[in-house]
Amino acid sequence: MMKFILFMFFPLLLFTGISCNTVSLSTNKATDGGVYKSLNRGEVWEQKVFVEKVKKKINTIANVNVKRFVADPEDSRVVYLITRESGLWKTTDGAERWFAVYQGGGISSLALNARDTTRLYMAVGNRITTSGDGGNTWEEIYLEPRSNVSITSLLINLNDARHIIASTSAGDILESRDEGGSWKVVYRFDVPVQGLLQLPKSSYIFATTQNQGIWRSTDEGKTWKSLSEPLKEFPGALENKLLIPDPATPNALLLATVYGIFRTTNNGDAWQSLPLISKPGTIEILSLAVNPKNSSQIYYAVPQALYASGNGGARWATLALPSGRLPTALSVDAYNPDILYLGVTNPKK
Repeated sequence: MMKFILFMFFPLLLFTGISCNTVSLSTNKATDGGVYKSLNRGEVWEQKVFVEKVKKKINTIANVNVKRFVADPEDSRVVYLITRESGLWKTTDGAERWFAVYQGGGISSLALNARDTTRLYMAVGNRITTSGDGGNTWEEIYLEPRSNVSITSLLINLNDARHIIASTSAGDILESRDEGGSWKVVYRFDVPVQGLLQLPKSSYIFATTQNQGIWRSTDEGKTWKSLSEPLKEFPGALENKLLIPDPATPNALLLATVYGIFRTTNNGDAWQSLPLISKPGTIEILSLAVNPKNSSQIYYAVPQALYASGNGGARWATLALPSGRLPTALSVDAYNPDILYLGVTNPKK
């Protein structure tokens, strides 16, 4: 298998003035994009986009389009930022400063080894790459032979860090039992797989699919059971948007769909629809988060507002967004749940 090292030369570009059209930086110009941080559960926000000051020039990520936050499970000050076309960024001090660890677009997924958080796995287009030094260097470990098929999600088995599972836009479930040294297909869906998720302290693995709802595997991805039957009575509930774990409650997940938000406490065997303020099916949910220490505190964002509940979704408070851009990423700090991160995207791009 062909392997190569991708040395991250991008930080040099910040100092030499060489431009790179795959990375969006702002210099001494205020914009309302990038990342925001709140210390009081979304009541007040502060933009956190600083990269570097070179002489009188300040470089920021205020123009990047944010897809997702991935937090280090051992140190919540370490957060990775997946952008749509501006690569992968990292902070080690709770978003006070960001630096690039991978440039270019097409990143669909990032997974951290919970036992060694400097070991990263990233899906970029039809490739899977890995880093053993927190993103300083990258090595290709899998290349999908079909150029029109992309890797859609990565998962490191929480019970076996050598076991990596990947999904593709063709519906394939691949696995490696030797940290990416070799791969095989263990299952094939007949629709694209959008994402993979494993609950903490569990062997269950979940897959979201395009228009065919949620599936669950109890044997590490070899066989799958549809969990869609309880959702069929809700129009649009099989069109999944987001599936996230609810760590404070065993066997619990939150699911955002075209219909609305659902919660399960029994690994998806039954789902409860949360009573949102808006009429079901009339609002696009762009991001979703839950307090990892308290299942009652739930957040979701729509194009014009952020909603927060302190009682499991029975009632909601409306919070103002700090940006006119789309709120496409939300994250709650695992060690201090008063801290929220918000990532936004320019709707015009």
